[in-house]
Amino acid sequence: MFYVRDNGIGIQAKHFDSVFRIFKRLHGRDKYGGGTGAGLTIVKKIVERHSGKIWMESTYGEGTTFYFTLGEDKGDVFGEYAQSADFARRG
Repeated sequence: MFYVRDNGIGIQAKHFDSVFRIFKRLHGRDKYGGGTGAGLTIVKKIVERHSGKIWMESTYGEGTTFYFTLGEDKGDVFGEYAQSADFARRG
């Protein structure tokens, strides 16, 4: 298990599920350094592609910790897909 912790503004529990949605921002674009709202969605996809899980704990006003696991190395996933019949049909 790995984790990333900050001492930022924290996230209210009612927003825990929505922070992983693409382009979902919990504040205006001009606050807290901006951003597009895509970062956590990308991180979640990467973790899931490696057979892992991601979750968080947060205290509003104190900070957030994101935990994640990574599964077994699946090898060259794209290489296997490129050799599949589905990829050949889309060619």
